[in-house]
Amino acid sequence: MKLEIGFSKIVSRDGTYACRPAMHMDCLCWVKRDSYLPVGSQGLKAVAKAKLRYDPVELDPEDMCRMAAEQPQ
Repeated sequence: MKLEIGFSKIVSRDGTYACRPAMHMDCLCWVKRDSYLPVGSQGLKAVAKAKLRYDPVELDPEDMCRMAAEQPQ
Protein backbone atom coordinates (compact mmCIF):
# COMPACT_ATOMS: atom_id res chain seq x y z
CA MET A 1 0.00 0.00 0.00
CA LYS A 2 2.90 2.35 0.67
CA LEU A 3 4.14 2.03 -2.91
CA GLU A 4 0.63 2.46 -4.36
CA ILE A 5 -0.81 5.38 -2.36
CA GLY A 6 1.84 6.32 0.23
CA PHE A 7 0.12 5.05 3.37
CA SER A 8 1.76 2.48 5.64
CA LYS A 9 0.95 0.87 8.98
CA ILE A 10 2.80 2.29 11.98
CA VAL A 11 4.41 -0.54 13.94
CA SER A 12 4.57 1.17 17.33
CA ARG A 13 0.86 2.10 17.42
CA ASP A 14 -2.38 0.15 17.50
CA GLY A 15 -3.19 -0.45 13.83
CA THR A 16 -2.79 3.17 12.79
CA TYR A 17 -1.97 4.01 9.19
CA ALA A 18 -0.05 7.16 8.27
CA CYS A 19 1.32 9.02 5.29
CA ARG A 20 4.15 11.51 5.67
CA PRO A 21 2.80 14.21 3.31
CA ALA A 22 -0.82 13.82 4.40
CA MET A 23 -2.32 16.48 6.64
CA HIS A 24 -3.50 15.25 10.03
CA MET A 25 -7.05 16.52 10.46
CA ASP A 26 -8.44 14.21 13.14
CA CYS A 27 -10.83 16.52 14.98
CA LEU A 28 -12.05 13.69 17.21
CA CYS A 29 -8.55 13.49 18.71
CA TRP A 30 -8.64 17.25 19.29
CA VAL A 31 -11.89 16.92 21.21
CA LYS A 32 -10.55 14.03 23.30
CA ARG A 33 -7.28 15.87 23.96
CA ASP A 34 -8.83 19.28 24.58
CA SER A 35 -11.64 18.14 26.83
CA TYR A 36 -12.03 21.66 28.23
CA LEU A 37 -14.38 22.41 25.30
CA PRO A 38 -18.01 22.58 26.47
CA VAL A 39 -20.29 19.62 25.73
CA GLY A 40 -22.28 21.59 23.14
CA SER A 41 -19.07 22.62 21.36
CA GLN A 42 -17.67 19.18 20.62
CA GLY A 43 -19.05 18.87 17.08
CA LEU A 44 -16.87 19.14 13.98
CA LYS A 45 -17.97 22.68 13.13
CA ALA A 46 -17.54 24.00 16.68
CA VAL A 47 -14.11 22.39 17.09
CA ALA A 48 -12.95 23.77 13.73
CA LYS A 49 -14.08 27.24 14.80
CA ALA A 50 -12.39 26.97 18.20
CA LYS A 51 -9.12 25.32 17.16
CA LEU A 52 -8.59 26.57 13.60
CA ARG A 53 -10.33 29.93 13.99
CA TYR A 54 -12.22 29.01 10.81
CA ASP A 55 -15.73 30.37 10.40
CA PRO A 56 -17.19 29.16 7.07
CA VAL A 57 -19.90 31.06 5.24
CA GLU A 58 -23.25 29.30 5.68
CA LEU A 59 -25.08 28.68 2.40
CA ASP A 60 -28.44 27.14 1.60
CA PRO A 61 -27.89 23.64 0.12
CA GLU A 62 -29.98 24.53 -2.93
CA ASP A 63 -27.81 27.60 -3.55
CA MET A 64 -24.67 25.48 -3.13
CA CYS A 65 -25.75 23.06 -5.88
CA ARG A 66 -26.66 25.89 -8.24
CA MET A 67 -23.42 27.78 -7.56
CA ALA A 68 -21.34 24.61 -8.03
CA ALA A 69 -22.87 24.11 -11.47
CA GLU A 70 -22.76 27.75 -12.57
CA GLN A 71 -19.61 29.06 -10.83
CA PRO A 72 -17.14 26.20 -10.25
CA GLN A 73 -13.87 27.19 -8.59
